[in-house]
Amino acid sequence: MSIKQIILSRLHSIEREGMSDLIHFLTSESDYFTAPASIKGHCNYPHGLAVHSHNVVELLIQKNKQFHLGLSTETIYLAGYLHDLCKTNIFYPTLKLRYNQKNEKECYFTYDCVDDLPLGHGEKSVILAQQYIKLTIDEMLLIRWHTGPQTPCEHPYRYEQGKHVI
Repeated sequence: MSIKQIILSRLHSIEREGMSDLIHFLTSESDYFTAPASIKGHCNYPHGLAVHSHNVVELLIQKNKQFHLGLSTETIYLAGYLHDLCKTNIFYPTLKLRYNQKNEKECYFTYDCVDDLPLGHGEKSVILAQQYIKLTIDEMLLIRWHTGPQTPCEHPYRYEQGKHVI
């Protein structure tokens, strides 16, 4: 079974109002299953977002058992699979030029990031998820604080991107 099939099977097992709309968003209105998880960091390749999110769920399952956290399977699935929902529909494949070790120009594949909704990292993921389903307080907190107090994705440029709305 592919990671996409596992993710969808697990999400379909959750009986929560709006779940089918969330799944429709993930499969038909977003690039959740084809996007990278980052530009230069972890899982920065096609399908990396789904792979990374699945890895987070598997780690949460392990830590929940190991430390007796008492998280429900539903909470683990939602927090893990939706924690980086903010990364959907913002990465665009591109070719760029750079100089290699021989000081020759070479083309390389990467992504550009264009975030038309710069609401922060964890906050944006919570907001997007709640457009479809109601999250519990635990789920919101797990998603919001998954990066800890410092969030490397929140750069000053996001303020500049949002100024056009004000």
